[in-house]
Amino acid sequence: MVVSDYIEKPLLEDVILNALKEGNTDEIYRLIDLMYGEILRSSEQISWKDNILYTLDLGIEENEELFGPILKIGFLDMSFRNAFYCEGEILWFDQEWVLEAVPAKFILYYVLTWLYYSYPQLEEGCPAAEIIARYHMQDACEAFEKFRELFGYLVSDEAQVMMGRAFSIDSTMDYISNVKKLMK
Repeated sequence: MVVSDYIEKPLLEDVILNALKEGNTDEIYRLIDLMYGEILRSSEQISWKDNILYTLDLGIEENEELFGPILKIGFLDMSFRNAFYCEGEILWFDQEWVLEAVPAKFILYYVLTWLYYSYPQLEEGCPAAEIIARYHMQDACEAFEKFRELFGYLVSDEAQVMMGRAFSIDSTMDYISNVKKLMK
């Protein structure tokens, strides 16, 4: 078990949201740049030919330039929600999901999709298309999306999927039905 001191610092996610409220888009871009720098430094880089996207038979064409640096170990939980922002530095926590031979840009894409899904208002201050262009991911997005979907499918077991369906809501009567399911 790993034990650490209690940290009373804001999440990087909250710092970004505060910058958005203040209309400080330069700060948002700076923080995303900082995040990407951390992703790049998180692992040694390996040959572009070892890219996991090529080994999974997803029909993705090999391209040395398209996916950027390939990390030997990629930490998928390097998200804005799993980081404290302390005096200009990022302190990471909750880093259990890792993949081998993953593009650094995929990790950035992955955490950005979660950030923009959770906070669609970010689109107003920092359009996702601009972020994608800033990191030269426009031509990689289709492959990244295929991989993101595959990864999501692999980590969601059948029981989770069925439970998700079991509690779906289409009408007020569904609420009553779902409460009854929970009471059993």
